[in-house]
Amino acid sequence: LPEGEDKARMQQTLQQMEAMLNATLSFARDDHHTEPSRNVELISLLNSLCDDYVDAGHPVECRAEGKLIYPCRPAMLRRVLQNLIGNAVKYAGNAVVSLSSDAHAIHLTVEDNGPGIPPPMLESVFKPFFRLDEARNTEEGSVGLGLSIARTLIHQLGGDIRLENREEGGLRARVSLPR
Repeated sequence: LPEGEDKARMQQTLQQMEAMLNATLSFARDDHHTEPSRNVELISLLNSLCDDYVDAGHPVECRAEGKLIYPCRPAMLRRVLQNLIGNAVKYAGNAVVSLSSDAHAIHLTVEDNGPGIPPPMLESVFKPFFRLDEARNTEEGSVGLGLSIARTLIHQLGGDIRLENREEGGLRARVSLPR
């Protein structure tokens, strides 16, 4: 095609398709299936992740203290948390990460002060390639697989992940892992 708007639009569409394919192939061949389970100090993992975002200039706060050992696949859990924190930073500009536990589960929470998600869409965002705003597809590497992958990985750990809008505004992602 000659240079112009049509050619630029086609090139952008091809780049989006390539990003989707690469993300899908990356997940399909990822070695999370073979990663061995081992004891992980969760609070250290959370602090490390939050520190990485802070070092990159993002307003991320970690509200987790003490020590909590949990048997899991650490790379898998790290990927989930990076996705949730990354989404909060990308779409809201901030994140607050916290951890709590009870006799039955460990609860990891990522909250932000962004616009939240329309209530009818809170489950839809976990579908592969689902995008709230189609314009976001132009962002490098953002193809609508992150939350789908996160939920799949948390289910493999025996846990669950849910999203809810906060009363005071923003979104809350809750990950529950069995004890």
